[in-house]
Amino acid sequence: MLITMTLNGKKVADDVAADTLLIDFVRNHGCLSVKRGCETANCGLCTVFMDEKPVLSCSVLAARASGHTITTLEGLQGEAAEFGAFIADQGAEQCGFCNPGFMMNAIALFREKQDPTDEEIKEYLAGNLCRCSGYEGQLRGIRAYLDWKKQRGGRTVKVVNQPLRKTDAMQLVTGQPVYVDDVTPRDCLCVKLLRSPHANAIVKSINKTAAMKVPGMEAIFTWEDVDQDGRRYTQAGQTYPEASPYDRLVIDRHVRFVGDVVAILAGADEKCVDKAMKLVKVEYEVLEPVLDFHTAKDNPVLVHPEDNWESLVPVGADNRRNLCAHDECGNGDIDAVLAACDVVIDRVYHTQACQQAMMETFRTYCEIDTYGRLHIISSTQIVFHTRRIVANALHIPKSKVRVTKPRIGGGFGAKQTAVSAVYPAFVTWMTKKAVQDHLQPRGEPDCIFAASRDGGACARGRK
Repeated sequence: MLITMTLNGKKVADDVAADTLLIDFVRNHGCLSVKRGCETANCGLCTVFMDEKPVLSCSVLAARASGHTITTLEGLQGEAAEFGAFIADQGAEQCGFCNPGFMMNAIALFREKQDPTDEEIKEYLAGNLCRCSGYEGQLRGIRAYLDWKKQRGGRTVKVVNQPLRKTDAMQLVTGQPVYVDDVTPRDCLCVKLLRSPHANAIVKSINKTAAMKVPGMEAIFTWEDVDQDGRRYTQAGQTYPEASPYDRLVIDRHVRFVGDVVAILAGADEKCVDKAMKLVKVEYEVLEPVLDFHTAKDNPVLVHPEDNWESLVPVGADNRRNLCAHDECGNGDIDAVLAACDVVIDRVYHTQACQQAMMETFRTYCEIDTYGRLHIISSTQIVFHTRRIVANALHIPKSKVRVTKPRIGGGFGAKQTAVSAVYPAFVTWMTKKAVQDHLQPRGEPDCIFAASRDGGACARGRK
């Protein structure tokens, strides 16, 4: 359908699908300050103005914006730079990924209230999530800005006892394109992962004939495309040698958890891949799973019974006992010390599952460079570890892999794994086409990657 709108002061007309979201429309028209953080209307990163009122562009169809005036941070650079300077002075921009949505709502607040209280500020900005700052820096920046507006005077420049701005602070607060998804090509094939519904099973057969007949489908990779006897790898990237055992294959015939990868589908767009995914027929031999970690050790059901499992570091790992690691340590005569104690507390403690929940989800772009190397641009904290992990997963020399990173929108340790790099890298290496990956928002089971349609090389995906 044809829609028209005024985008940042300019008339824009485009023919879009009925289900196109406003966030995708504005990003496709160069408004890269609008960030995708959750797609569930919870984070505020995708905030834009519709007729001067803030809305979440991930929750608005582009068709509903037809005939309206849409403003993004690109259209408010004067106000963004003026107010953003105060945020930068407080060091509150940090990873920067949430800044554009925060700036949009703050500007809306300033237009509506000339002298808001702290409670009014917090209430107005409650829909903006930030994983870096704790919000205190933003609140100080807002207060400093409002005080400056009252005084109508210049700010005093001081060095002693004052924070220094990061080199790219003003780029972050004004929403400039600095992240993987902003600086990499978007005309790519879509790639998604077909995942297992079983916690423990063997893939007996996969019929992809009907799926490959869907117009636009490029390739479907299964366990048959991966050497099942080849050396395994780990996605953990904290050190080398890794303490985590080498127990993974890019696609394993033996699936070990609900959501384990069964096939990688690559096609011209998301719609054709979604259609093809429904046509892939998989036959499983369902096995008894291990579902309780209390009974996992020395259980007759082995999670990793394969012979090519290995542990590089002596941390007590034993796949024949379902042990990932084990350690005991002590010094002196422990029994004697305990016997002399008035009180002895003997308990078993379990750590809770957690996820760092950074605002920028995992993003990776891959291409084959001029020298025939696999070039990976990723939102990773571990460029050298990612290089090694991908080389191990693909069974290629590290000299054939180059990893670079732009600014990342938060990581907190979660991006010390190569979770988003391996699959797009596999698609690129197999097809020699560029691949860009936006992993889908947290909580969603599918991953989307992509590879470019020309002879270049690109894979894009989401988690």
